[in-house]
Amino acid sequence: MKTKLFLLILFVLCIVCINELQSQELISLELQATEINGNTFDNYFNVTITNNSLDTIFIALEPFEFETIGKSNMVFANMSYNKFAPGRIVFFVNPSTRYLEGSSGSNISFLRFPHILTINSGSKAVLLLKFEDATKDLLIGNNWDIYCELWYAFNNDIKYAFNLKKDIDKTIKEQFEKSLLCVDTIKVNVSILNLRDNNPILISDSSLYLYKEGEKVKESYLTDYDYIISFFKNQIHNYINRK
Repeated sequence: MKTKLFLLILFVLCIVCINELQSQELISLELQATEINGNTFDNYFNVTITNNSLDTIFIALEPFEFETIGKSNMVFANMSYNKFAPGRIVFFVNPSTRYLEGSSGSNISFLRFPHILTINSGSKAVLLLKFEDATKDLLIGNNWDIYCELWYAFNNDIKYAFNLKKDIDKTIKEQFEKSLLCVDTIKVNVSILNLRDNNPILISDSSLYLYKEGEKVKESYLTDYDYIISFFKNQIHNYINRK
């Protein structure tokens, strides 16, 4: 019995690893640089996404987070696999310090669709990330390794989502289509606010989303926008050497 259970667990882990490798090959992510000097950072950074798959992909551009990992008592949150989370770029101080690792996920609820980038099969797009001025103060005095993480959905995923939920508001599909952007280059404002802080009563100033209490929220709290965005659960990221 134990042998069968072990083989089953091993099989599931293999499937997860294969899917992750295939995702990395089908949708590639290239950074302007893998490390920067904080003293010369000019608040802009380019990320190029290439769609080598046979299907169109969608990437939610809002919100987009920024984090720094520079102290031994800081926590780097690994996002839950196969579950939507906002895009983020993380700067790790170089040479690296020891830090804690944990797991987390998105705790926001959408009030409307964010801007969504469309990348057709065989095409690429550039995200021109624009950082707040306060970012410079956090980076000065150190070199930084850079990690970027995006979550996307295939066109077929979204078609399936709309077909699966028959009672969804009829205008939602129209609103989704109006949120789509098909461009070669687009500026994305990066928020210095970490949206994964556990603060369920804080309401965003934006009309885009509000905070919720994650898994403690009742299922009825799920909006139609949350439902569609939940299918943006394929992850693409770059790899960095962290000693």
